[in-house]
Amino acid sequence: MTLLSAVQEACGELALSQPTSVIGNTDPQVIQLLSLATREAKEFSAHGGQWSGWPELRKEYTFNLVPASGGSSGVYVGNTTNGSKILTGFASTTGILVGYGVSGGSILTGAIVTAVGASTVTLNTPANATSTGLNFSFGQITYALPTDIQMFITATYWDRNFRWQMLGPISAQEWQTIVSGICPVGPRIRFRVMSDGTTGADALWIQPPPGPTQTDTIAYEYISKNFCNSALLVGQSAWTADTDLYLWPDDTLVLGIIWRFKRAKGLDYGAELDMYNRAVDRQIARSGGNRQLPMNAHGNGLRLLNSSNVPDTGYGT
Repeated sequence: MTLLSAVQEACGELALSQPTSVIGNTDPQVIQLLSLATREAKEFSAHGGQWSGWPELRKEYTFNLVPASGGSSGVYVGNTTNGSKILTGFASTTGILVGYGVSGGSILTGAIVTAVGASTVTLNTPANATSTGLNFSFGQITYALPTDIQMFITATYWDRNFRWQMLGPISAQEWQTIVSGICPVGPRIRFRVMSDGTTGADALWIQPPPGPTQTDTIAYEYISKNFCNSALLVGQSAWTADTDLYLWPDDTLVLGIIWRFKRAKGLDYGAELDMYNRAVDRQIARSGGNRQLPMNAHGNGLRLLNSSNVPDTGYGT
């Protein structure tokens, strides 16, 4: 159903004049109907079905870790001075960018690059020893989120190269233990979501920084905020044209507009809200399908590996 057809159908049921357009219409009542359609779409998209959000909004996002590309096989050799934030003696700093993380030498886990010179790298934290000829690796530790993200789907974060689930999102206390304390983090990637520190947008922060040649594929699933599509099927988080297409059944949008309109006008909307809630419950029950209900104790769960699908010999070949 398009935005225009939904508003027209709602107006028909409310015994109101049906507009010939919605977007750009200056009639105060049509402006209000557009606002109500927007409120309904945003609230419905955030409501979610039984499988971690509506299937229409579930998406997978992947990106690759980015190590600094310079140095010898990605390893940079430099010097530290106790109490100094400046690493010196690099033959080249090509590939090192402000905001990158660093590992190696006498540097805290959470050190971040704040400036890059021809042979020097300045960090936000000082070294705790004086040494020469140390190996360092640098890499990107903040990664942009999808532009249409509304919320993450829990426990879907994976490092596909290692076949390991990422650990997180960790708490502020856990994060500070890692980046401020003397705490090795091991091979598993820990992550947290917070401001990227420059634009103010949320970003996914990781620890430890990627190794010299570590370009692992990171994957997770999320719920999009795009509740409608343009006529060309491009996802949108706002109505921009009368021809925009709603992602869910017509009745939920129309009924949502009706009860919200009556409430806004101070009219009784109990019956309309009850009808709307039944439509939402139907959609939740039907959304994404359903698993079978086992009638015995042996039918529970999703069997990924058990005696029924492991060969007697040759396992792992």
